[in-house]
Amino acid sequence: MLAERMNTFSGSPTSALIAKVAELRAEGKDIISLNVGEPDFGTPDYIKCGAIKAIVDNFSKYTAGNGIIELRRLISKKLHEDNNLEYTTDEICATVGAKQAIFNSIMALVDPGDEVLLPVPCWVSYTEMIKFAGAKPVFVDVEAETFDLDIVALEKAVTTKTKAIVICTPNNPTG
Repeated sequence: MLAERMNTFSGSPTSALIAKVAELRAEGKDIISLNVGEPDFGTPDYIKCGAIKAIVDNFSKYTAGNGIIELRRLISKKLHEDNNLEYTTDEICATVGAKQAIFNSIMALVDPGDEVLLPVPCWVSYTEMIKFAGAKPVFVDVEAETFDLDIVALEKAVTTKTKAIVICTPNNPTG
C-alpha cells in the first residue's frame, strides 16, 4: 500500500533506540540514555509562559510556509547585527529544526542519480534523506582529531554527479 520510495531507506536508528530505552525503563530498568541530544532539564519557565501566552492570545493559526514574518525579520536583524550579513525576509526560511531544513533543501536541489557529499560522522537521518531523494550519499571523512572538514578529501570526492554538500554546523554527533 505504501509508495515504492518507502523501500529506498531505513527507519531511524535513533527512534528505535528511543523506543528501546522507553521499553526498558517501563520494565523498571535504570537506563542512562546517550542516544538523543536532549537536555537533562525541562523547558525553561519563560518559554513555557511564552507558549501559554501565545495560546491565550490565539497566536495558534497556520503560518506562512517559510515561517512567521516577525521571526524572519528578527533573524534578518540578527544576521545583520551579529554577522554583517544582509538577507531579506524573503531569503529566510524558518523551520522546526536542522533536520527539516536539510530535508527541504535536499528535496529542492537533488535529483535521482545525483550525489551528495556527506562529511562523517554525521547525523543518521541525513543518509536516508539523500536516499529518499533518489540520490547517492558519498561519505567523506573529516579530520580525525578535530572533526574539522577535510577540504582535500571533499575536493577529491567531487564528481560530475555531485550536486550538494551537507554542512550542518555545529554538527551532530560531534558538535
